[in-house]
Amino acid sequence: YEGGFKLWECSIDLARHLHSRSYVFKGKYVLDLGCGHGVPGIFAIRGEAKLVGFQDLNVEVLKHVTIPNVLENVQGMTFDKLRGGEAAIRFFAGDWRDNELATLLTTVPATEAIPTTKNRIAERTRTTGGKWDLILTSDTLYSLESIPWLVALIYEILADDGICLVAAKRYYFGIGGGVADLIKEVEKTGALEAKVVQIIDDGKSNLREIVRIARRRSVEEGYDGKNNDVQKNNDNDDNDGEQKYEAESIPSSVKRKRDQ
Repeated sequence: YEGGFKLWECSIDLARHLHSRSYVFKGKYVLDLGCGHGVPGIFAIRGEAKLVGFQDLNVEVLKHVTIPNVLENVQGMTFDKLRGGEAAIRFFAGDWRDNELATLLTTVPATEAIPTTKNRIAERTRTTGGKWDLILTSDTLYSLESIPWLVALIYEILADDGICLVAAKRYYFGIGGGVADLIKEVEKTGALEAKVVQIIDDGKSNLREIVRIARRRSVEEGYDGKNNDVQKNNDNDDNDGEQKYEAESIPSSVKRKRDQ
């Protein structure tokens, strides 16, 4: 067990970050990695992402926390729809160190997106290899030992033009890990690059940061909504007619089933 039953503050930070920048989820494949309560992933569902995956180490967390939260916060969602595959939502339990998890995560989006057709499956496989357009993960840097495995998994499953957003504390005092360790590990790959794009200092806890990871190219250019699958909602942006998502209320309003 790695703490998935608790709602960690960085998951709220990440949802608020997405909200404040009006990310366009529509048509995207989004993965909430180390999801716990799944707040960022639920926010992506509300934004009409094409498919949202929730991954956690523990199947018990998915059963007793993530799935109930999805049912509580996604209008019209039922357990039967989830179980029958009618909803474009998937759940994965597994260890980042297990190579089979990466295989599963890059196979399911390409072959089981609902609704779809064989032709669209083939098109998806050709264009992205079944990888994820947007990976979201929060408070997953507390263990120094796990950071290399996290980065290796991101490298394997991130689409060529995708991005990963990591919300974490700058330092995890007493247990190791932190944003600097993540950035160092990302630099070691030679193929990914990382940039801190937001610092949260509310005076209530340790400094918290949002880190953007992408395939090696200009992080500045991608973050400004250019050459990037997940773009900011800006009146001057040209999104080729794609509908822009207006976020509803505030992300922190997502209810927690266990607290009711």
